[in-house]
Amino acid sequence: MSASQAFAARAPYRGSGAALRGHPLLRVSNLSAALSVVLVLLQLRGGTVGEVAALLAVPVSAAAVFAADRRYLPTVLLLALPSLGTLSGRDAHGLVSTATAPFVFPEATTFVALAGVELTAPLAILAAAFARVVLELLRGGRVFRGVLPWWLLPLFLVSFLPVLAGGLQGQALGYNRWSQGPRAMLAVAGFLWGIVVVRRAGPEGVARLTRQLTAVVSLAALLLMVRFLHGMMVFLAVGFIGGVLPGLVARRRFLEAGLCALSVAVAALSMTLTTFAEVVLAIGCVVLAAPGFRAAGRMLVRAGVFAACVMSGLLIWAVMQMQGKTALEMVTRDEGLMAYAVFKLMGDRGPLWLAAVEQITGGPYLVVPAGRPLRPQSFDYGGLVYTWEFGAHNTVLELVRNVGVVGGVAALVLMGFAITAAVRLLLSTPSSALRGLAAGFLGVAIVGITTGNFPVYDVGFFLWAVGGMLAGARLYATREALETAGGAA
Repeated sequence: MSASQAFAARAPYRGSGAALRGHPLLRVSNLSAALSVVLVLLQLRGGTVGEVAALLAVPVSAAAVFAADRRYLPTVLLLALPSLGTLSGRDAHGLVSTATAPFVFPEATTFVALAGVELTAPLAILAAAFARVVLELLRGGRVFRGVLPWWLLPLFLVSFLPVLAGGLQGQALGYNRWSQGPRAMLAVAGFLWGIVVVRRAGPEGVARLTRQLTAVVSLAALLLMVRFLHGMMVFLAVGFIGGVLPGLVARRRFLEAGLCALSVAVAALSMTLTTFAEVVLAIGCVVLAAPGFRAAGRMLVRAGVFAACVMSGLLIWAVMQMQGKTALEMVTRDEGLMAYAVFKLMGDRGPLWLAAVEQITGGPYLVVPAGRPLRPQSFDYGGLVYTWEFGAHNTVLELVRNVGVVGGVAALVLMGFAITAAVRLLLSTPSSALRGLAAGFLGVAIVGITTGNFPVYDVGFFLWAVGGMLAGARLYATREALETAGGAA
């Protein structure tokens, strides 16, 4: 432990925010959670009632996030569900089709738009979290001391300026997804917001926060099992469910463990290679990091995480080398897991990765118009060139093509710190609950960065927020270990 970490552990940050804590709406966390449930259910009705409920969810979610209080995490997650975790009339990317889903939100949006961007709860969450981070930096940034190096925060903030300029440029050019660049940076900034939350909770609040996050994962398992949870929230939830499952079994919490196992089984009916890889990596990390494996298991975890990151880059490189005729020969419609995997790489991911690389290398590099559509060549449908706006299906490529090199490097460095902190916590904490959360985070983050867009979409905010909470929890876990050994002042 460095001197700055020791100082930060001995002097836990509290922060102010008394005005928000005293607000009647947020004074009792159960009240805000109950209010969020009502607003979510009203949005199920659709029409004017649903739109008004979605609009009311905006200030409530913003206030809950800005308070940076762990008690309001359920409120924030619930209010984000209609836009990020359920099917709507405009969402064609759910894992369960709209025709078979029992819960369908007619419109998970509001009737208010700013500069062409709809004012929704996820947007309010991103903006309020970033505002809270800026506020903490204006106070001196003491909340981040001992967790992050001093140079990382100004680097991230300065890199946001060309990203914002690129977003405005994309709007001027008429791109539909022009806000994706700034929103990607705000999503990654969730890591900083998560640090603020855990530092405000203090060392005595880490155990409560851990129980709360585990309960949220169990709730997600229930929602997934009853087919209420769809869309990109599934990619976020399944990895964490796999991560906490072994710990629940070890602690003999068989009811929650059974719920998690059933939810994974239900998800398996429509499970993609992404979610399958998340579950396998998460369970593997938590099992190998268990105390019974000792040094051998810890070495395997380090090697496995490092190999997964390296293989991600090699996979992209290998696919990009197989162009034209080679790809056409490899793509098949045969049944079987291997044929499906080859099809996804060659016929789906490969063309998008190639188009994203061409777009990035073609410039510009500093101020990039955000929201530019890709022009991939379909290798499995006769070489047809088509327009694609949904993303590059690789976080690194999707990030750089929307925010530029400077913003992309700053965001990737922050992601690297989040992954490193999770690995260190996984290998050092005696808490099986924290190990499960860290393993779930690693499974979702590594797989999502390789084959998905969601780590830099609005839903990615929650992924990096959990990463920030784990980074702060590691600080206090180290302090508790020092106090037990008599080494802390």
